[in-house]
Amino acid sequence: MSKIYFENDYIVVIPTFKSVSIHKHNFLHIFLLSEKEGSKNCYRALIVDKNVRHQMPPREQCPLFLLIDPTSFLAEKLKADYLPEDEIVLTENIMLTQAFSVDDSQHEIASFVESLFREMNLPRREHAEKEGTNARDERVAKLIVDIKNYRYLESLLEEIARENFLSIGRLSHIFKEQTGSSLKGYLNIKQLEKAYKLVLEGHPIVYAALEAGFSSAAHLAAMCKKQTGISITAVLK
Repeated sequence: MSKIYFENDYIVVIPTFKSVSIHKHNFLHIFLLSEKEGSKNCYRALIVDKNVRHQMPPREQCPLFLLIDPTSFLAEKLKADYLPEDEIVLTENIMLTQAFSVDDSQHEIASFVESLFREMNLPRREHAEKEGTNARDERVAKLIVDIKNYRYLESLLEEIARENFLSIGRLSHIFKEQTGSSLKGYLNIKQLEKAYKLVLEGHPIVYAALEAGFSSAAHLAAMCKKQTGISITAVLK
């Protein structure tokens, strides 16, 4: 079964599945690619912007990949430093002092990922807060926190807009302007995230689908296939 770990600004996936269909979604990607020669701690990062059609590299070359929250400071730095003009970039070799194994604990894997961020000069959220960067409209900042806490999973855009005293058009415009992502697209990936969490906790797919705001298990299955290129059951085999 694939390992999936949920951090504040990103999701770690250690895949056991071999391939996925071409797809796109609202996350940014970092595919960690192993170099065949040289040190076992030598990697390259394949970085893919959000909403770009792509496939996962062969599992033998990609032991781990990251899904980056598009509203995060990490995503902003990734786009600014690595994707200023291109939608897909392959970095030069990255040498890491910390080793990685698929058998590592979640804590060890999180530590490995943080070492990768340091080598890629990707400062974390605490640096943004300390420096006063990543400033946003208060309404958008609050909305992001609420969505991350899965508050609006079953809400229509009309209800969210009304609660924030804005029209749908105005709220969608401000959210896209401030984050670079569509509000609907962000809600979709958070619904999938919630469903995956519930299934990984041992809940039935039907229960996970309804709790995450999908109308049925079939609706979840269709969204999962469309957004990730693979079924949720295939990921969890």
